[in-house]
Amino acid sequence: MVKDGVAWAKLSLCRLSARAPDYVDARPFHDALIAANPMRLVWASDWPHLGMGADAPDVGVLLARVGDWVGDDALRQAILVNNAARLYGFSTVG
Repeated sequence: MVKDGVAWAKLSLCRLSARAPDYVDARPFHDALIAANPMRLVWASDWPHLGMGADAPDVGVLLARVGDWVGDDALRQAILVNNAARLYGFSTVG
């Protein structure tokens, strides 16, 4: 459904992975979503990490990991900013 532009998906590594802080077990899933349709993806830290207790992630690490995995500046801007603006109907700054 993401590939066909019918659904949106949230990239939230900390909820998918049991291997923090590298989240290598979530990488194939992340890459498959990027390949399917990156214009239908939004990033989320899932802060305030309810129910995670001591396993709550460092949001800076999460953001860096997504940035590394996406790689491309324009695509990173889309996933972190522009797609959410389209989905939720607000304008971006700049």
